[in-house]
Amino acid sequence: MREVVYEDKDGWKHRALVRDGDPDDAAPGGIPRDPPDMRMLDFEGIARDINNRLIDLGITSWMDWQRAGNINNVIASPLKRRVVMLLRGQEEHHE
Repeated sequence: MREVVYEDKDGWKHRALVRDGDPDDAAPGGIPRDPPDMRMLDFEGIARDINNRLIDLGITSWMDWQRAGNINNVIASPLKRRVVMLLRGQEEHHE
């Protein structure tokens, strides 16, 4: 078996296992090796967490953001937390 990465018609990349002798275009029918579907992320919750953190920090404009310094975790943290939850949930289903 070997892994093949391919892109579907909507632009989403996938990884699948195919038999050694199968051509790459057999990948859509192979054994999926994808991460969980990122469309399952709670985007409403992510937006709420970012909004609430901006409010807590008093950031209501681009100027406020610039003055606040390095606060990229305001955006990264809510997103990361939910991606990790999806990945952990996938592992629990495979145990």
